[in-house]
Amino acid sequence: MVRTTVVIALIAQALQASAADGEWVRLGTVGLQYDPAQWIVERDEAGYVTRIVSVPERDVEVSVETVSAQDSRCDPASERERLDRALELRDENYAAISVAASGLQVYGVIADLGCRNWASHPVAACVSHDLGLHRFTYRTDGCQSGPNGEKRVIDLLTGLRPAN
Repeated sequence: MVRTTVVIALIAQALQASAADGEWVRLGTVGLQYDPAQWIVERDEAGYVTRIVSVPERDVEVSVETVSAQDSRCDPASERERLDRALELRDENYAAISVAASGLQVYGVIADLGCRNWASHPVAACVSHDLGLHRFTYRTDGCQSGPNGEKRVIDLLTGLRPAN
């Protein structure tokens, strides 16, 4: 229960933070304003954003996926299912998150792995805008992860904006 309280406190802090003035990158139907001193954006051969990685440590890596909003749903339950499948989690405690970001609503979950230290928690989040569904996944190294990764991911997601 203490871990859940800490996670919720971190979420509250993140919701109060605003995206730093910085770079802008388009992710399909949404864009992301981010601080290039804290994040680098990686693209595939076609130019699509696939990952956003923290600098200089590269200890927080967020994968980015864009799919049709008609084929998938975006809510905490679907993000929990997705995180369960991706990380093969079972019986974990989850905290649902909802982040307002410039007219967009970001939904997701944070998984509490039950670590006895201050390890980061995995995050799965999504935002649906126009006909695009954008998914963000932060995987951890289990209980070996450094602290505050989930807070940094939520801070990053507050920079989402409609692209049009």
